[in-house]
Amino acid sequence: MHKDKITADLESAIQRLQDLRFEVGAQVVWLADRSGRILAEAGMIERVVPGEMVEVVNRSFDSSLQLVQQLREDRSFNLVYHEGARFDIYSSNIDHERFIVLVFDRRQGPNRIGIVWLYTKRAVQDLYNLLVNEEA
Repeated sequence: MHKDKITADLESAIQRLQDLRFEVGAQVVWLADRSGRILAEAGMIERVVPGEMVEVVNRSFDSSLQLVQQLREDRSFNLVYHEGARFDIYSSNIDHERFIVLVFDRRQGPNRIGIVWLYTKRAVQDLYNLLVNEEA
């Protein structure tokens, strides 16, 4: 793939993460891969170590990806939600190799799970079309 194309795809992915962050009110949204690398991010948050957070979230996808294999499906949409005292964390797979993580600081106000689910699902499809379909 040409370097300019990769750069344009990454810029488009970052813009989509920024749009999602604005739509749902997250403090930060990360795009990461299964090796634990953060590929892109929008926003920032204190008291959270991005690499450590992504590593833990990454492990949460293992059983859902095994379920996809067991059911012989090509792909699925998995939204994982953690409600904490300080932070709410949502994560969703884009494909077998990449996922997004959204972090909400509960001190900034409540988030609405239905809205987050809807906009996250739309963003995941957009990122899938951008990143996965372009590779095919």
